[in-house]
Amino acid sequence: MKKIRAEVIEYQSFDKEELMRQAKKQELENRAEKFYKELESFAKDENHSSFLGFKSKERLRVKNYVGLIETKSGVLEIYPKVVLENKNNDSSLKNSEAESQKMMHRQELQEKLKKAYKFEYSNDIQSLKPSFDKFPTDKFPNPKLLLIELLRTLKNSPFKESRLSSLKSEKMPLFDIFISMFLQELEMIFKKGFKRDYVSIEENRTFLKGKLLFAQNLKYNFIHKERFFTQSNEFILNNPANRLIKSTLALLKTKTKNYESDIKNFLERLECVEFSKNFKKDFLQCQQTRHYDYYKNLLSWCQLFLKGKTFTPYQGEDKAYALLFPMEKLFEDYVAAMFKRSNPKRSNPALEITAQVRHKNMLIDVNDDKQEDGKQGLFPLKPDLLIEKNHKKIIADTKWKIPNNDEKFGISQSDLYQVFAYAKFYGAKEVWLIYPFCERTKDLKEKMSQKEWVFNEEQETCKQAENSQDINKNPNIHLKVYFAPLPS
Repeated sequence: MKKIRAEVIEYQSFDKEELMRQAKKQELENRAEKFYKELESFAKDENHSSFLGFKSKERLRVKNYVGLIETKSGVLEIYPKVVLENKNNDSSLKNSEAESQKMMHRQELQEKLKKAYKFEYSNDIQSLKPSFDKFPTDKFPNPKLLLIELLRTLKNSPFKESRLSSLKSEKMPLFDIFISMFLQELEMIFKKGFKRDYVSIEENRTFLKGKLLFAQNLKYNFIHKERFFTQSNEFILNNPANRLIKSTLALLKTKTKNYESDIKNFLERLECVEFSKNFKKDFLQCQQTRHYDYYKNLLSWCQLFLKGKTFTPYQGEDKAYALLFPMEKLFEDYVAAMFKRSNPKRSNPALEITAQVRHKNMLIDVNDDKQEDGKQGLFPLKPDLLIEKNHKKIIADTKWKIPNNDEKFGISQSDLYQVFAYAKFYGAKEVWLIYPFCERTKDLKEKMSQKEWVFNEEQETCKQAENSQDINKNPNIHLKVYFAPLPS
């Protein structure tokens, strides 16, 4: 049965009529009401409140997770919120630019992005800053392509190895994009050769093979002299990794029509392999040996599909299937990856960029010597990025949100307290708040471009410096607000 495919963006609310409009374009409007009821059922489960909720009795609202939620009648695709409120959602997710032009523009933008994340600095740490101002202010990301590009830099995920082109993925359903990435990885494994293991097999055969087991042979073949109960070591495909792959293929076969033929071909190649009867046990066996090293990324895909391992508490159920990713994590990992990629260690050996530092705890037991130097303690302090040059430090904290332009320049008091605590505990004299640069933050970026801030440590508040020279003279902690350009 063909399913409705509906597209929304973060924090968007929608009702049954909105689904009906999207379904009508696919000639599936008769299923829209059922799809909406299934999504309502998903939202009513308290375990799903982080992903989908009710804005009102008749309207649902997605949260700050992106990805997809699939029910029996449809798939809800959720994309990053980077466009203005009054823009049409359909147009923001599509682009009619010619293929050749898209490819050229995308390559140019990738180069400009790399330059934008390159640090400008001298021997004085105060001059260290990203080159975000060099990125064109009229280039805004397509929400769908943005999600795909952000997933490529997500730590500990299979997306990093994907070779699927953005041009191709722009026109595909989101689930099919994930399936295509998995099949690409599987094709590479197939070309290298599926892993086989030696397995000891005991079997009552009609021919002699391997070692004859006299006791069992006497027991089972006393009146069947034509049989032989033997033990042999067989080099077979039926091992934990291949069982997980076959189970993943069986699952994906129920999720797509576009790749049904490819999936069927791989299932035939693994015909002699059983389906996994215990995912947890088979994954554990794969982790306990280096035998499956070149399967590592493919097994990550299997975990994603079979166990819903997407950095969310959602674990899947019969009513719905979800692959969801927190936007805060995607943005944080992207900024860290781009800083490291644009500022390689070999170009500046004195520069250190460390993501998710965890050396300090806010509370330690003074009577327990074991709790010093970042060991066991309470309330760990984990800034997103610690940038060090010549023993001087900068704390950078990413914020995937659109600051309120109307009050206090959009800076949240809780964010200030957080980065101030990081700076004090890590001995940093400069902190960065990094927000996304997109169509929704363009005006605020221009408004903030001339601001220079320092923390007034005596009053524990933040104030504006008179001029940039005061920053260098003032011993207090400096605050800088940046808007990081995004891929598309």
